[in-house]
Amino acid sequence: MEHFGKYLPHDSGAREFKFESFEKSYKYCMFSISLSMMYPNPSHDMQRILSLPCAILLASPVYAGTVIHMYKSWLIRDLNTLFSLAVILGPITAYFIKMVVMFVQSDLVIQMLEEVNKDYATCNRLPLPYKLITHKWVTLFRNFDRTWSKFIFCMTFSFPILTALRTAYSYLFHDEPTRYTIIDTNLPFRLDEPELKLQTPYYEISFAFLTLYTFIYFYCNVTGFDSMKCLFAGHVCLKLELCSQAMVDALKIQDIEERYLQVTNVIKEQNKVYAFVETYNKIYQTWLTALSVYLVAHLCTSAVHLSSKFLADIQYISSIVASTYYCYMLCAHIGRMTESSSNMALALYCSGWENVRDLRIRRMIAFAIARTQLPLRVIIFSNYPFDIQLFVSIVKTAYSLFTLLNQSN
Repeated sequence: MEHFGKYLPHDSGAREFKFESFEKSYKYCMFSISLSMMYPNPSHDMQRILSLPCAILLASPVYAGTVIHMYKSWLIRDLNTLFSLAVILGPITAYFIKMVVMFVQSDLVIQMLEEVNKDYATCNRLPLPYKLITHKWVTLFRNFDRTWSKFIFCMTFSFPILTALRTAYSYLFHDEPTRYTIIDTNLPFRLDEPELKLQTPYYEISFAFLTLYTFIYFYCNVTGFDSMKCLFAGHVCLKLELCSQAMVDALKIQDIEERYLQVTNVIKEQNKVYAFVETYNKIYQTWLTALSVYLVAHLCTSAVHLSSKFLADIQYISSIVASTYYCYMLCAHIGRMTESSSNMALALYCSGWENVRDLRIRRMIAFAIARTQLPLRVIIFSNYPFDIQLFVSIVKTAYSLFTLLNQSN
């Protein structure tokens, strides 16, 4: 990519753009993924190995109490309680799986991070048109990083904040105040005494613990791992647009051999993009397949719970809104790779190849266009592309299951 726009003038009077590394550009993502011990730093491998059993140990009281409560709810066919607890249990399990994925695939993640950082460093030396393209995408990525983090923060902390407000309102305006809990499950060591969780000091300790637990297991979990996944997908779009611009500029070169060399460089960079996507698939494909199934179940169970106790559990509205937004953003950002690869086919066709008489160049352009006819996609279940159409399918399937469960009740 360092040869892109080699013969274009470098305008020293133009606005200067400075592109920093991935770690410095996307601070919200890096903060969350580092705090959740998922960042693939080889020097911290031992800490990351130890962090998994520590995370499991920290979550075990809530996890054990929730699982036992779910089992007892299933025995008495209390589906409403069962579904409300399932909404909480899913993200905890997902956090552990993500830690394992990031550790097992750490070499591939490091490889992708190094390539992103290398590309940003190269873009600092490219002519202005390429810097403008990079600036456009990096600005979009930074806005996404900020928006994603703030939205997930608001939705995640709606559970402890709304719980605290409801409890305060009850103490201020009710003759017999009621204490509300963040997660409506019994204490794991006193399962037969459900009222104990509302007594001092268990209530205060549980509230403080669950607030910290919400921050680590929900906010850092989603903001770090999934944000990085979307940013990697966006980097593919950036590289494809840079390749398209480089091909247009290469065909304007008058020297035959130099033009051939520049077109060859573009083709090589295009191949690197496809290799980048292959690495992306190796890391995330299995996880995205499992995630699509989980999202169907999560949206369905949240809807069932809300349909029966809408006003009593208003914080679950935040859960279903956040889940829908989460699903949409993942599908939209990952699916954008398909759109960008299709746009590259159009850009190559309109690059001015018809004015070039060199048959070598024409053949190379033909092969490049032919390759883009198979768009870049992340395939799940061996057949379904992970894009915005999958989001529609997930919502439809969740609604169908929700309707079926309501009719059965």
